[in-house]
Amino acid sequence: MLIRSSGHDLLFDTGPQLAPDVDAGQRVPLPLMHALGVQRLDLLMLSDRDLDHVGGAASVMTGMPVTRLLSSPEEDHPLQKFVPHERCLAGQQWSWDGVRLEVQHPPPQR
Repeated sequence: MLIRSSGHDLLFDTGPQLAPDVDAGQRVPLPLMHALGVQRLDLLMLSDRDLDHVGGAASVMTGMPVTRLLSSPEEDHPLQKFVPHERCLAGQQWSWDGVRLEVQHPPPQR
């Protein structure tokens, strides 16, 4: 899902890896974002570490600058080589151009 405000772009999940050299990231979000004129992603948010959500992330991060990665993969996950990630935690919130966004899950670990 691509969320756009007047000055920011967020991509939520990147789809699956379809074959060793083919993934949904290169097939769907990258062509869409290029067609819409997106120059960079302010935030790539990956809902969980399963390949149906992160399988296309490396292609997206190779094909377009990503300012921030909010995700749940472990600290040594290969996606770290692109941009260090912050963990998704319920309660994280921010506002872009009057659009308020808030993470609902997972709860912070105690």
